[in-house]
Order: sequence, then structure tokens, then C-alpha cells
Amino acid sequence: MISGNFVSIIGGVGHVGAPLGLALSSRGYNVILIDKNKENIKKINHGEMPFIEEGCAKLLKKMISKKKIFATPKLNEVKRCKYIIICLGTPINNKFEPNLKDLIETSTKEGKLSFVNNLKNLNTANIVWFTYDTPVNENDQADTKYVVDKIKNTLKKLKSNKYVIISSQLPVGTIKLLENYSKNILKKKYVVIPMYVMVGQMIYSLIVK
Repeated sequence: MISGNFVSIIGGVGHVGAPLGLALSSRGYNVILIDKNKENIKKINHGEMPFIEEGCAKLLKKMISKKKIFATPKLNEVKRCKYIIICLGTPINNKFEPNLKDLIETSTKEGKLSFVNNLKNLNTANIVWFTYDTPVNENDQADTKYVVDKIKNTLKKLKSNKYVIISSQLPVGTIKLLENYSKNILKKKYVVIPMYVMVGQMIYSLIVK
């Protein structure tokens, strides 16, 4: 039976999945960390972080004691979860370069992926995902207006009931600004997925006190 309070994270005992799971469990969700790494699964279920992540060790012990989180290799656990999050690592070569060539070639041949330079088919999608790089000047000052203006121009062309995901590096409050901007135009649902996380201090960027 699916429960709206259960979340499963595929790749859940890694550097992204585990802190994310802890953040969600601390906010009342029942979290299932699904992974193949048996060693990390064992450590997490015994209340031990498998790697150094500031603030997580104490929180893990607390969430384990409250039975709000556990790790398992059983993929069928997703059946009882309303929300499923995938945190699989990107394959890299011996030079630490991402190896996406085969994935891109296969996806384009199967018609699942295409690259265009216009918004002609924008409304054929149910999800619109913005991943603009936020430009910075020589003083490392971000030009967030450039990104916000780009997003606004696209929002004008969107039809109702789309999911809008934003992964660009933008300051707190930007999503509220965009919601207020678009609410008189169309109904949209916004989701924020950060582009980068700071390994070692990830929990602090996930939990807003």
C-alpha cells in the first residue's frame, strides 16, 4: 500500500542520497535508502555514517532511534512510497570526466532525447527544467537578473499546468518572485533542485532552520 509519508531514495547510501534522506526524515518523512552498497547499508542501519558529512552522524542516530529512516538493497520497497528520488552517480573515466557519450547516443537514436535552439515544441512537455549557468564577473559577483529574465521570457510562452523545475544558482526568494510573476498568467507548479551541493556540509544546505 502506498503511503504519502514514505520516500524512497535510489542510490540512498551515497554522498547525496544519505544526507538528503536524513534531511527529509528530520522533517517527518519515513525514508527508505535503497542501494547495492552492502557495507554502507550495514553502517547506516547501525547508526554510523559511512563517510564524513558534518552534522549527519548525530542526526542519523536520532532518526534511527525514531525509526524514521533505514537502508536496504530491496528495490521493491519503492512500492509503498509515494515519492521516489534517484541519486545515482554519473559514470566517470580514469580522468574523472563524465562518460555520457553512450547514454546520449542511445537516447537520441531511440527518440527520447533531442537538442534544439528554439522553443517551438515547448508546450509538448509536461515538465520544463531550467539549468542556466548563472554568469559571474571578474569579482565573482553573480548576474542573477540575466537568468531570471531568461526564465520569465520562457514562462510567457508556457501553457497552464506545467511543472517548472529550476536548478540554476539563484538567491533565496527567487521562486516566490517567479510564482508571483506567473500567477496572473498561468497556473504552474514550481520545484527547486539545487545544481550543486557542498560535499561535507550538504546537510546545512538541505535543512533550513
